[in-house]
Formats: sequence, structure tokens, C-alpha cells
Amino acid sequence: MRSDYEALRQEASHAIRAEMQKHNLHGISIALMYDQTNIWTEGFGYSDKAESKLASGNTIYQVGSITKPITALAIMQLAEKDEIDIDHPLQAYIPGFNIRSRFTPITEFVSPFPEDNGETIHRVIDDNPITLRNMLSHHSGLPSDINKGMYTESSLAELIDNLKDEYTAYPPDLVYSYSNIAYSLLGYALESETKSPYEKLIQQKILSPLQMTHSSFQPLKEHQSYLAIGYKGDQAMPMLPMRDKPATGLYSTANDLSHFVKMLLAGGQFKNQELIMQETLEEMFEVQNKDVTLDLNVHNGLGWFIERHNIGNDLLVRHAGTTLLHNSEIALLPHYKLGVVVLSNDAKSRRSVARITRKVLNIALKHLDPKRSSNEFLVEDFEIPIPKLGPIAKGGGYSTQFGLLQLSADNSQIEVEGASRKQTFDLIPRPNGWFELAHGAAEQLPKALQALCEIQLTTRLINHRYVMFAKRGNKTALLGEQIPSKEIPFNWLERLGNYSIINPDKNFPVEDLKLQIKENQLWLSYRMPLLMKKRINLPLVILNNSEAVVQGLGRTRGETIHVYSQNQDLYLRFSGYISQLSTKT
Repeated sequence: MRSDYEALRQEASHAIRAEMQKHNLHGISIALMYDQTNIWTEGFGYSDKAESKLASGNTIYQVGSITKPITALAIMQLAEKDEIDIDHPLQAYIPGFNIRSRFTPITEFVSPFPEDNGETIHRVIDDNPITLRNMLSHHSGLPSDINKGMYTESSLAELIDNLKDEYTAYPPDLVYSYSNIAYSLLGYALESETKSPYEKLIQQKILSPLQMTHSSFQPLKEHQSYLAIGYKGDQAMPMLPMRDKPATGLYSTANDLSHFVKMLLAGGQFKNQELIMQETLEEMFEVQNKDVTLDLNVHNGLGWFIERHNIGNDLLVRHAGTTLLHNSEIALLPHYKLGVVVLSNDAKSRRSVARITRKVLNIALKHLDPKRSSNEFLVEDFEIPIPKLGPIAKGGGYSTQFGLLQLSADNSQIEVEGASRKQTFDLIPRPNGWFELAHGAAEQLPKALQALCEIQLTTRLINHRYVMFAKRGNKTALLGEQIPSKEIPFNWLERLGNYSIINPDKNFPVEDLKLQIKENQLWLSYRMPLLMKKRINLPLVILNNSEAVVQGLGRTRGETIHVYSQNQDLYLRFSGYISQLSTKT
């Protein structure tokens, strides 16, 4: 190893070990690439602590959503050969595919707020279909997930059959909404177009040409000894199968993924073989959602996220992956021809993996001092528009990733629903309509909500929607949407109570499901013990006599619950689960 590489490795290794010790992580594998040189690959900690197996560059992890850029690459390989047009509707490649919609062919979306006097705020017409392009960039409006069966060997064909009873969450290109379902459908489109199973196609077109010999969608018997055990806390947990393989199903290693990164840094070439043309790759790295008002600082390419790196404000191309037990990240600084892969076998390591990724890139830039490409290599620079946030909105209840946040009418106080009780805090006004929680709030909030004290908030009226934004430093992001206050019809009051799942999923159980009223608002509430300890609470907006939609914008929002009667019993369907009313309240 060259002396400058050795100094880099020592500093980066120290940072990784410190992060692992601080957060009690079991194993980390890393690969760092500079142009076509793999300058450092190493494992830290254990791939299997009970067997004293050390992590290495060849340790196999479930890399989760890092599968998505690979699926996107396969789509674009066909697109550059004119075998697929990513601007054509999805139905062109999956004949007979059907999902219900509240927005097409022509539907007026009426404001739920009484002061708008029933004004039409959105009209969707036939020329706004779900296309492969908006699926690749998470703007299709398809549901985020169908949770039932996610961790099974169910086929893509079975998933598509189940989707016929589901609804789209949004009109296409309304808002960024991450969707595993969209990528599963892209995988099925690949199968339909090539007449080849998805896994076989990816093996032939990407994994084999890149010599990713330890990568697959089901680890080979001879590779079992390389497989990283997954840990939840200190407990080793069994690995579960993945239904949504085109979205989350790949198993891979730091060494194998370094080949993928080197191909990207070489403009689509790997060892004198062209996997994709540079012009096509540059289209994948081009921001697709510059004109989507609600997205603010989220910038999507085709299969990738485009961000600003904190050194030199340069462009970072990245994608992360999270499964129930493993976490991963790939990140590239194309103008410096730098790339890094970080993989972990701890369920709680998502933020640690992100921090390690950025620390290693910063350390590499410092030690290597690479020259920035004078031309726009692979990723074109772009101006991030100053968000036009619209007029300041009124107070009220906002459905956010922190749960329900209730603002006073003058935005001087905020009520936060904590782990066991509601807490009210004063708000300190800041310039331009922003505000923040008063000092000392962090000590009174549960750990999961303390990040509220690290951001500034504002509420604005955009596209006739009352929305809440969060700001940290120079980054502004959509946080939530206001819950309209409407009288709950009597027939929905009759449906309140506890529901029992009648089609349980042992690999991804849903428990303790309730339909209830809190603060004059209808809520769906349940537990997913494998995902998190706390109860999941989703505010609902009633659509009609039998359907309601999860209020808000973004992942898991906009999705529909159905209530129906059969043989005098009442049933509720949500995300593939069917439950029966067991106890009225």
C-alpha cells in the first residue's frame, strides 16, 4: 500500500472503530475506490461473533435498496437499445397490470379545508400516466410497500395480482414518495420484456460482466460461510427472504460492489467491456424533479439520489440500503472519481453507516487531494432553486415523521405527542417565518423526538396544501401535512375498535390493530414488533363510506384502507393485511 494510502487508512480506520465502539456495532466492511484503483478494502469487527468470524471485504450482506440502482441500470441498458422507452406507461410493459386510482382518468381533487369553499385544487387527466421514468425517480405515486408478504418467497406475479385491490397514493410527479413497489414492478417489466427471470437477467447483464462472484439473490451453498449474521442489539437473528427482489433483494460484498462503483466512475466501462454508454449513465445521474415544488432539497436521478457534499459543495451520487438486520451505502464523488461502499450487519446502524461513508470520503479527499475534473464528468452541476415556500399557514395538527405536532393558532406553542404523554413547548420565532422549540425541550422529550430541537420549523401554504417544513443549516425538507378537521360520519364511528389480523404474516407480523379517535381525528394504530418498539399511529382522511386514506405526503402516506362487511362481520384491509373487528369501542 502506498504511503499516502496508509495514512488515509489509519485515520479512516480510527474513525470507523470509534463509531463502532460508540454504538456497539458488530461488523463493518468497507471498500474505497479512486478511479479504477481499489485503494482500500477492509473488514472491522465480526461477521459472526459466536463463531469468531471476522468481517472482511468478502463478507456477504443483505444490501437492501442498493439493489435499486442495479435494477435501474438493467432498465437503462434496454432503453439505450430502444427496447424500452422509459417515458411510456407501465402498462406498455406489463400488459393487464391494474391498480385502482382516485386520480385517473379525469378526477378533480377537492380541497378538504372548508375555507377553500370546495375549490378544485388538482385535476389529473389521461396524459399523466405512471411511466418507468417516474417510477425510477420515486415520483410514480405508487404505494411505498405492500407489507403483507414482504419477507416471503412470494413471486412478483403474486404481488401484481394483489395490487389490483390497492390504490395509488398520489398522482404521478406530485411529490417524492419512496416506493419499493415501483421497483418490484420495474423488475417485472424487465421479465416481461426480456422473457427472462429477473435474477437470471441481472446475473447475465450486470453481475457476471462485473465479476461480482459473491453476489446473488440467494447465497450459494459454497458462499454460506461468508454470510454475515444479522444482529438486533446483541441478539443474532435469522435472515428472512425478500419478496421485492428488484427493490431490496441483493446479497453482495464490499469487494463485489467496488467493481460496480469502478464501472460507474469509468463512465460505464469495466475491464474494457461496456455495460452502458456514458451518455445513458449521465442521464441516470441527471436530476429528474427540479420542477416538483414539494420536493425542495430532495433530488432524484434514475435509481440514484443527488446531493451536495459538505466539502466544496460538490455533487454526491448515492444510495443507501436498509433491511431488518443489515445496512449499506454506496456514494460517489464523480468529479473527483472517488467512491466508497460501507456495509453493516447491525439493525440499528443506518445512521452510523451514513456517517462513516461521509467521514471516509472527507478523509480520502484530504489525503489524496485529487484534482477536480474541469468538465462535468458524469454528473452535471445544477443550481438548487431557492424554495418558494408560499405564505405562512395557520396553526393546527400536522401529521409528520415525528408523529402529530399540534401548533397553536399564532404559532407560539407546539404540542408534541411523546412516548407516554403530550407535552407543550413554547416556540421561539426566527426570521422569515421560521420558529424553533424553546431551550430545554430536549431534556423533556423522548430520545426519538429530540431531533425536533435541532431543526427550525415553518408552516406554509403550497399548491393549496398546508404543509410543514424543517430546516437544518441550508437544507430544507418537507416534514408533514396538516390534518383537516372534519366531522366523522356516524357509520365510521360504528367501526371503531380492536381488529384481529386474519391473514397473519409470521415473518412480518402486525399486532394490536385499532381504529380509534383522538383529538376529533380518525386514526389507524398498530404495532410492527420486528420494525420498532413504539406503536405506529396513522391519521386518516375519510374518502367515502368504505375508504379512508392515510393523511400526509411522502413514504407510507396517501395509502388507502378499506372497510367492508361480510356475513354481518366487519373487516378492514390495509397494506395486504385483512383484519376483523373483534372488540368495539
